[in-house]
Amino acid sequence: MEKKKNNRAKMHDYKVALGKRLARARGEERKQSEIAKALGEKPNTYRRWEAGETLFPMYHMLQVSRITGFSVYYLTTGDLTYMPHHEPVESTVESDDGTETGDFPKITQTW
Repeated sequence: MEKKKNNRAKMHDYKVALGKRLARARGEERKQSEIAKALGEKPNTYRRWEAGETLFPMYHMLQVSRITGFSVYYLTTGDLTYMPHHEPVESTVESDDGTETGDFPKITQTW
């Protein structure tokens, strides 16, 4: 029983720490709803990830990295000593007809 409590506490701490890193990566210039839309999720779902209430799914990690410019390594570990950094993607993409949509590219999941 004690081991289960310890594992739950560790998971809670990880969710909170990951949520803080998501918020830092998003920065003040972007809204939670923008990132949520780019991921194909509801804004409240993304808010709960940043708050550490629920675990952020790893299959969204690469897309968040591309949007924010923070590495997947940083997002998962919080370690800034090795942080391959890249420029964030532009917030506008061309649609099939060549017009700018104003949305982040959306990754669709296929299994």
